[in-house]
Amino acid sequence: MCNYRLLLYNFCTTEVVVHKKISSKNAIYPDSEALKMINYDGKKRILEGTFKNDRSYQYFDVSKEVWNNFLHVIRTGNSAGTFINQHIKPFYECVELPG
Repeated sequence: MCNYRLLLYNFCTTEVVVHKKISSKNAIYPDSEALKMINYDGKKRILEGTFKNDRSYQYFDVSKEVWNNFLHVIRTGNSAGTFINQHIKPFYECVELPG
């Protein structure tokens, strides 16, 4: 289960890190009851989602394979929310982004 929090403590540098949204130029706006927007940064392995309640989260260390599986779900009209709940939230650390 994710710990939703805005700030993470960086143990290497003893700094507090504020996570910024990733560029929205590649964002996808699925036809979904749960999600407004989904985005992925392959270099940083960050999946970012904005839900219909306008809350945004980043999930860390998400593989390209998982992202491609998610894209397949979206393209085939299956539930993006179900994919997030079953394949992302239980397995990846996340933070809630500022509104």
